[in-house]
Amino acid sequence: MLLLEKVWYKLVTSLTGLVAAFFGLATVMSIVEQANKWSMTGVWTTVTIADLLMAWGLTRPETPNYIGLQKIIDEVLTWPGIVANAILCFVFISLWVWAKRGLNVIERKERGLTVIPRNEWEAAQRKKLAKKARNELGGHPLLARARGAPWQDCCSPASSSAAVAAPGLCAQLLHRTKPQDA
Repeated sequence: MLLLEKVWYKLVTSLTGLVAAFFGLATVMSIVEQANKWSMTGVWTTVTIADLLMAWGLTRPETPNYIGLQKIIDEVLTWPGIVANAILCFVFISLWVWAKRGLNVIERKERGLTVIPRNEWEAAQRKKLAKKARNELGGHPLLARARGAPWQDCCSPASSSAAVAAPGLCAQLLHRTKPQDA
């Protein structure tokens, strides 16, 4: 099953990458073509979606039984082709990124690495930092001042998650143990 998924994601990655490159190049070529015409004539001629369809050998879609739908299609076909190419390029790049991430997850599973979502990973990192702070200070960070640790270290967000978990207790401890200004 994992092999079939991997083949699927590789196929989708390859195809979406090629299609995105095609639409990206079509966007650039449309701009170059319009700039070339402008430099020769001094008039900017917009290449519409209908013009692009004809250049690619496709015909205008027609719906003779649905007049309202035909009006919508005709209006959309008058939009600038550069915008349509750029939007399609963005859509296929997004699909390529999605497929590439899926492929990376499968490859991590094959290597035996666990896949941890970002928010769970961040929670695990905070837990590790809190544990490290407890070990370095010889117990719970809120009790560190009683053991002689400087007051700034006992409740700083970088050294523990206790300040987030019990802000009132941390504030009371800081108020009691903060050195007096001379």
